[in-house]
Amino acid sequence: MKRGKRFIIMMAILVIGFGILLKYDSSMNQIVEAQESYPAWNPSTIYNTGDMVTYDGKVWMAQWYTQGQVPGSAEAYGVWKLQTSQTPGTYPTWNAFTVYNTGDIVSYGGRLWIAQWWTQGQTPGTTGEYGVWREYTESGPVTDTQAPTVPTNLVSTSKTSTSITISWTASTDNVAVTAYEIYSNNTLLGTSSTTSYTARGLSPNTTYSFTVRAVDAAGNKSMASAQLLVTTDGESGGGNGGDETVKYYSNLPVIYIDTENGQAITSKEVYVKAKAKIMGIGSELNTALYDGDIKIRGRGNSTWFAPKKPYRIKLDKKTDLFGMGNNKDYVLLANYYDLSLMRNMIAFDFAKKLGFDVTEFQSVDLVLNGVYEGNYLLCEQTEIAKDRVDIFDWEDAAEDIAKAAAKSIPSLQNMADELEDALVENLTWATSGSFTFQGVTIKISDYYDLPNITGGYLLELDDTYDEISQFKTKSGQPIMIKSPEYAKTNQEMFNYIQSYVQAFEDAVRSNDFHATFNGQRVHYSDLFDMDSLVDFWIITEVFGNLDSMFKSTYMYKDVDGLMKMGPLWDWDLCAGGSMVIEFRDYTQTWQTLYRQLSPAQGQQWYRYLIKDPEFLQKAYDRYHSIRNTLIEDLIRNGGVIDQFAAYLAQSGQLNLEKWPSNNNMWWPMPNPQVPKYEDKVAEVKNWMNNHITWLDQQFTSFARLRSSLGVN
Repeated sequence: MKRGKRFIIMMAILVIGFGILLKYDSSMNQIVEAQESYPAWNPSTIYNTGDMVTYDGKVWMAQWYTQGQVPGSAEAYGVWKLQTSQTPGTYPTWNAFTVYNTGDIVSYGGRLWIAQWWTQGQTPGTTGEYGVWREYTESGPVTDTQAPTVPTNLVSTSKTSTSITISWTASTDNVAVTAYEIYSNNTLLGTSSTTSYTARGLSPNTTYSFTVRAVDAAGNKSMASAQLLVTTDGESGGGNGGDETVKYYSNLPVIYIDTENGQAITSKEVYVKAKAKIMGIGSELNTALYDGDIKIRGRGNSTWFAPKKPYRIKLDKKTDLFGMGNNKDYVLLANYYDLSLMRNMIAFDFAKKLGFDVTEFQSVDLVLNGVYEGNYLLCEQTEIAKDRVDIFDWEDAAEDIAKAAAKSIPSLQNMADELEDALVENLTWATSGSFTFQGVTIKISDYYDLPNITGGYLLELDDTYDEISQFKTKSGQPIMIKSPEYAKTNQEMFNYIQSYVQAFEDAVRSNDFHATFNGQRVHYSDLFDMDSLVDFWIITEVFGNLDSMFKSTYMYKDVDGLMKMGPLWDWDLCAGGSMVIEFRDYTQTWQTLYRQLSPAQGQQWYRYLIKDPEFLQKAYDRYHSIRNTLIEDLIRNGGVIDQFAAYLAQSGQLNLEKWPSNNNMWWPMPNPQVPKYEDKVAEVKNWMNNHITWLDQQFTSFARLRSSLGVN
């Protein structure tokens, strides 16, 4: 699941000092001409929200983190905002119903305020708004010098022989409390964005002192809290050095993970050794489906930098967890930005019932090193495997070849793993039929009957574009070859899949929906499975998933088969949960046409497929075939949303108490009050009902559908 731009946006906002400098002249709403007080734009300079530069004789303000994006260019995606002047003293009065963006200035309560980011309905100057509005004067923003209040009620909530968990009452601030610093014996232990912290790696039967300071967005720090003294348990009386199992009671399966020596999980690349006990479901709720060694590391892009971390786990042995098939690799999605915890679930469930390839999942509660970490979604890793994307696997073939060759060739005995790695990282043997390793030439057909190279490909369309083997189409679609990972080492394989995808794109963009592939004139449906194209579009539009055809969009091709869309992955921002805040209320919008999150998405294939009467007729028929069954069952009272809500209710509320995020990817800070889980479910259900009502109107007739999509 990848959201590189979201991370950049989020981290930029977190690290800025809110130093926004604005310059106004005497004319009203005129473009500000470049002035010497602003530096010239430099492609090598990093700019943060509010930074002002001159370029092309005009003044521009950065809307978020940026580097190398030219002001005013199409590639800047709105990163730079052209500045206009306004007569001093003529700023509009704040209105609760008006949408304000970064840099907008309003008058309220006899003072001026400048918006730090997108906002609507948030009153300037009130505490708890986390700095959405900052006081402003004609000479610039007002510097915040007021420190937060002192944290109070510092207590120990749990302890073992090697760890102590403390919590406290939240501080207040005139702008925003952004973090807390935790000290022990006057030494900084770490920081927390919530009102709790766990100190690990402590000594048994030892007394520790703790104090906490609150920090605001401007870096002002409160005085230290009253000192708290806590003594760790003894080795004999309080546990066994941190290996004790903490029992957690839930109506969901519980996963207990204890890292080696309580080691923190701080990397997305390096695994940490751990032990895990994964409890069952239903009649097996108190039965361990897995109890043994694992490895665990971080995962994700923007989500990795949220307070609640997502993880990838690798079991020591293949195990079937909750009917997902025998595998070692699984993912724990944090769903930090989806407070309903169900957006992935309802989308995956809907798609599965539609017959579309999906990622299998199970909602669980996670206890990590004895601490409850909240509700997680345990999922399959999206990969080629028998119970996952079940197509030919070139990397599995490499493993089989290596084992057979090492067994039969004396000089290669005990070198199966090394040979496998060499075969995986150099796929020339897939077409040459031979491979030389350690001076020995291996004839592949002696050990394996290879298929042709027309299949065994798992692709991901993703703007992150960071895989070993990848290419961009003529329209700029970023295609990453997830498997085989080293496809680029075999030019024939790489050229085949690249030309295959390009031929499809050429066909959908042509007037007659045909293109040339391998010297033959083909229709796009001769390359891509039409039903999977239709179903993916229907699912995307039913749930309003802005990430579709931008990020985490998978497709696959088996030997001698057509390319197919799927499986679904990373839909936690659908159904009004979008990172594009205004889309949360846009229930009367086509995802296909709404906007572009990148130039490539603005040229996405579906903007051309909807022009094909055959595709659109199939989509029209498909919608009506499921409207009174799958769609109705999703949104009706007592339907799928309500059923998931009832199942998740207890865990969902506890998760909110642990992680009261404000569900805002632009500024993911905790809420001052814990939300009610049923309110978060209602947001999803209301959005879905309103959106389906609008979709029904667009599907009243084929002519209405064409007109709504702007198809001539």
